[in-house]
This record gives sequence, structure tokens and C-alpha cells, in this order.
Amino acid sequence: PWTVAPGFKVEIVATGFQMPVNIAFVPNPGPNPTSPLYYVMELYGQIKVVRRDGVVGTYASGLLNFNPTGNFPGSGEQGCTGLVVDPTNGDLYATMLYSSTPGVEAVPHYPAVERFTSTDGGLTMATRTRILNMAPETQGQSHQISNISFGPDGFLYVHVGDGFDSTTAQNLEQFRGKVLRINRNGTPVTTNPLYNAASITPRDYVYAYGYRNPFGGAWRISDNAHYIVENGPSVDRFSKLVVNRNMLWNGSDASMSNFAIYNWSPATGPV
Repeated sequence: PWTVAPGFKVEIVATGFQMPVNIAFVPNPGPNPTSPLYYVMELYGQIKVVRRDGVVGTYASGLLNFNPTGNFPGSGEQGCTGLVVDPTNGDLYATMLYSSTPGVEAVPHYPAVERFTSTDGGLTMATRTRILNMAPETQGQSHQISNISFGPDGFLYVHVGDGFDSTTAQNLEQFRGKVLRINRNGTPVTTNPLYNAASITPRDYVYAYGYRNPFGGAWRISDNAHYIVENGPSVDRFSKLVVNRNMLWNGSDASMSNFAIYNWSPATGPV
């Protein structure tokens, strides 16, 4: 049971979603009743749009080329996760898994970042482009690619879980267990701490590393810093993103206390 803090109230503003896992508000929404106000990512492969007048529509569907665990409501955790709106043009960027063999379940799933454009004011998808493909690194039921956001510097920040393999968090030649910083076209930012133009590998994308499952994140206006909630085995971690920091996840509960602003113990699964 939970209660609402004094001064707040709970109000239903939109309904009809299936496993909504992320909300992305339009930074500068249009003034018309039909203008998109925010988007909702559904885990099993849809993006819904909510207009100023409260009408809910489907921006994009069928985003997964595999069935994550059976028909809705299902029980799997994999699928489409992160979502953000480009403040300059209204494009959407999303994180998700895809199957190496479309329609076949018992094959590897790989993390990816995709960009979506619209020609009708953001109400429906017109084009879809995979800008960053992390194959052959595999991810499965959870600990997958998740949060995506624009930083104050105008670059995209992408959270990638360790894929149930804690060694990936310490391996700088893998995307997994990291926070990545990328350009809008999916290339690594040249000022990333490990960037080397002579040979582009996963380490060129790394902004910080040593994470287990950094599912949630948000930017704080007062200090222009990014804060992350990370799911642990029995201890969860709340931390501040610091460039080139190793968060030291090594498979143990004890390692989840490194650089923690706060720990949940026992774990509560903050997102």
C-alpha cells in the first residue's frame, strides 16, 4: 500500500497502454489540441502518442522482430525500453533488442538504438533507421539496453546493462555494462574519454562503465548532471554519472555500494 504525499494528487490522464515502460515528453509541444504532448514506449514493441487533447494514438507498432515471451500480457522483460524526443526537430530515439533471425525465438538478441522521423507533425512514424547496432553482443531477458536521453551538451546518453555477465562491465571492448555517449547519427562523440579515431570499437562510445543494470536515469537541471538508478542482485544503487568513472560492479552485492548516493537494501527494483 502507498499514499500520496501532501500537496499531490493522482489523476488518470490517459489509458489503454500495454506494459508502458517509458514516457518521453515533447520539449516544446505545439499549441494545437492535436499536437503531440508526450510519447509512451510499450515493452512489447509499440510507441503510443498522447496529444494535447488527451487522445491516445499509435505512433509506431511492430517494432520487435521476435515475440518476447508470448502474447500480451506475457512475462518477459525484454523488448523496447528507452525513448527520448529530439528537442531540435521532434524525431524520436529508442532503444530495443532485435533478433538475429526474424521470427525465430531461440536465437541471439542484440541491443540497438533507432531513430524515428515523422511527416505528419509527430503523430505517426514515417521512417525508421537503426543508428547503432551492438551485435554480436547479446542480451536477453533483462539487464538489457534501456534508458536514453539528451544531455545538456546535445549528445545522446545510452544505458546498457551487463547482459547477465558481470565481466562485460569491466571489459572496455564491449558495450554492455556501460553508459554510452553518441551523436544523433549513432557515431561516438569524439570527446569521449577513450575515443581513438584510428580504430573505432565499443570503447570509443564509453562515457562511464562498471554498471550492472542501469535501467533508469534523469537529468537534474540545477547541476546539469545525470543521475542513475541501477538494479542489483540484492542491493540497488542510486548514483551520479561521472565521466570515465568505473562503478566497479563485479558480480557482488558489496560492489553496488561503490560511488552510491543511496542504496536500497534489500533491493526494490527502482526504475
